[in-house]
Amino acid sequence: MLVDRRDREVTRIVAAMGRLGAEAAFRPTAALLDAYANSLYRSVKNHRDGNPLADHLDAAASVGFLLDLLFTLDRRPCPYNKYLARELDRFPLPGWESAPPLNTVARIAATGEVAPQQ
Repeated sequence: MLVDRRDREVTRIVAAMGRLGAEAAFRPTAALLDAYANSLYRSVKNHRDGNPLADHLDAAASVGFLLDLLFTLDRRPCPYNKYLARELDRFPLPGWESAPPLNTVARIAATGEVAPQQ
């Protein structure tokens, strides 16, 4: 908020809209963790079996589940991909700098390499 003449009331309301309630945030957590683990497992298995296209596609899919999970654990909606870097620069996930995770996500999505996934 650039201007809030109501004793920061509007600022608090807008900030609260950016956070999920505990129940809404944690309801999908198990499903997101399961989807991430399955995609990661399939990616590593496809890499082992010499199937680079499947490896790459599963690695890229796993990144989306991982990002959803990380934001959910922080009780925040995951931003659209277009706004991901800006969101993490302005409001980093707790205990993380924005650049290293974004670089790792970009590397996984671009290459499907196993090492950065692990």
